[in-house]
Amino acid sequence: MPAEPGPAERLALKDRIKRLLKERNAVLVSHYYVHPDLQDWPRKPAAS
Repeated sequence: MPAEPGPAERLALKDRIKRLLKERNAVLVSHYYVHPDLQDWPRKPAAS
């Protein structure tokens, strides 16, 4: 199992995901077994 990313790396990953979702006009679908950082993402407004 990979190591948990640190706070700075986690922020960079979230920024990259947001950028890729916007570039590809995509949505993120998550399930209960996905990391909590991603579980809450779909509930946030698109502008955040």
